[in-house]
Amino acid sequence: MKEINLTLLTLLCAVLFGFTCTSCSDDDDDYKPEQKFEEALSAKYPNATRVEWEKKRTFLVADCWVGDKDIDVWFTESAEWRMTETDLLPANLPEAITTAIAASKYASWRIDDVDYLEYPSKDAEYVIEVEQGKTGMALYYTATGEFLREKDVSADDTNWPG
Repeated sequence: MKEINLTLLTLLCAVLFGFTCTSCSDDDDDYKPEQKFEEALSAKYPNATRVEWEKKRTFLVADCWVGDKDIDVWFTESAEWRMTETDLLPANLPEAITTAIAASKYASWRIDDVDYLEYPSKDAEYVIEVEQGKTGMALYYTATGEFLREKDVSADDTNWPG
């Protein structure tokens, strides 16, 4: 009798865990955008592979690979390109930015993430997310190491198109 109860309890836990995992998942792997978004991505990045789409507020974002780079390509609701966000390693930052951070008040903070943002109508920016404890800051720089601005990203670290 004890073995039957243990088996039933184990089975019940497995079933509950399965329902919990599937109901809490926010993966939209099956999301399929309108054809105009596929065409816009193909026009901008014809060699994009492993494309997954998601909706972020009013933007449609293609998470994909171009060569060896992981990029997020942001489009408006009318399929106009607004931003490309490329993940970088800290070692791939221009030396001018590395030097600027080392001389800043954030020199002792841990670098958490590095992104390169490209836009259709303004200069590209490097975004270095640094953190200390529970506080996170995004530091925006030009390729020449000019500091542009900082943003508290403790609650939301999404780079939104400007």
